[in-house]
Amino acid sequence: MKTLLRKLAVASCAALLLASALAVQAQSLPPEVQVGTRVVNDFEFDWGRDGTYCASCNYGAGNNRLTYIDQQGNVWVSHIDVTTGNFVPGNGKETLVDTNAVPAQAIGNGSEWVGLPSASALVYTRKNESVPGDTCVGLAKVNTSGAWSGGCVPATGGGKLPLGTAIVGDAYPMMSFQDQSDSGGTSIYWQLLSWQSTPQLVLDDNGTLQSRRWIPGTHAMLLAASAPPDQSGNVYQQIFLYSTDDGSLQQLTFDPSSKNSAFMWQAPEFNNTYVFLAVRANGKEIDIYRYLPDGSGASSWRVTKRIQSTPDYPYIISPEPFVYQGRSWVFFEVDAAQRQRGSYAAGQIAISGIQTGISTFRMLTADTGPDIHTRRDPEYYITANGPYIYYNRAVLSDGTPTSEGVFRVDTGLGAPESAAVRAPVANGSR
Repeated sequence: MKTLLRKLAVASCAALLLASALAVQAQSLPPEVQVGTRVVNDFEFDWGRDGTYCASCNYGAGNNRLTYIDQQGNVWVSHIDVTTGNFVPGNGKETLVDTNAVPAQAIGNGSEWVGLPSASALVYTRKNESVPGDTCVGLAKVNTSGAWSGGCVPATGGGKLPLGTAIVGDAYPMMSFQDQSDSGGTSIYWQLLSWQSTPQLVLDDNGTLQSRRWIPGTHAMLLAASAPPDQSGNVYQQIFLYSTDDGSLQQLTFDPSSKNSAFMWQAPEFNNTYVFLAVRANGKEIDIYRYLPDGSGASSWRVTKRIQSTPDYPYIISPEPFVYQGRSWVFFEVDAAQRQRGSYAAGQIAISGIQTGISTFRMLTADTGPDIHTRRDPEYYITANGPYIYYNRAVLSDGTPTSEGVFRVDTGLGAPESAAVRAPVANGSR
């Protein structure tokens, strides 16, 4: 009997220690704060998200803004409070921009910001009024009085999923978009955002295109697409660099594995040289690439860091980088199960640095109560209190999500060290 009591006592102590450890772990994570209502989906922030605010820009509307498309196809613009991090208003419905867009839930992406010479504008998938059932690339611009107008960009019939260059005051703003080729594949184009321009072909009939992104501050794109067969006849999704200056398409990776979700940026920790990230095809690893010399003196893109999640949440989705106070950070969604199109899985938000040999991976969220959540489409915004990660959160019940709205979580990287980080830009016409 005494032996049994001792065993029960030991078990009880172990349970208490485990509960205490879980409580400490939960307390060590920042709180999740709701900042927007459940109607806001696939939102995108203006260039103020990098921590440089300009109240006089965009004809006095500022640059602390977000956009999204509601389920009825209405394009909205509203503001974010850079002190609290809240959406203003919470439903994102401050200024109506267009009423004829295709919702993100139907097409896969919502409205995106693009930098024009005088103000930021929006590109999005729009219904083509001249061809029923067809789409076009929508462009919405604002005038000096603050009024928005949107319509189809000429020569973009059938186009969808546009992405714009986000260069403030860009003299030559551009967009990329895709459409379906005659054989059912995916063709990619880029186009100057002037009404006299015509689309320029980037890739034709690439059926397995996985991602395309403008490289910040440039007119070049990074793409993850099918490469030509290797010496063994195998076809892998590799990373390519496309230049709009000369139309060149350069393959950057060659190892026998497929990749997707690529981003390229300048990393201050590496003397502002360019780096890029890509996700392995198994969805369980982010690779950081740097352009480095090998033993013979020749240079190539090489993996210098591999970022992986925890065994409970091994699948990595929607990684994106940002730079803050001299360091690069990658944030992403991590899921408990591999997500198929239209399916949902329990998910958290995580963050990691990119330096070799330094372990900086950490979870930013956790489910500590009875509810299981999915967290999707993370975006960053550098507020006056430091970088926050924003995302849509939903409760999962039998695999079905019930939206709770937009939440944000503090990265824990701290407030900007200098007020200069938050100083407005000089050109108030942008």
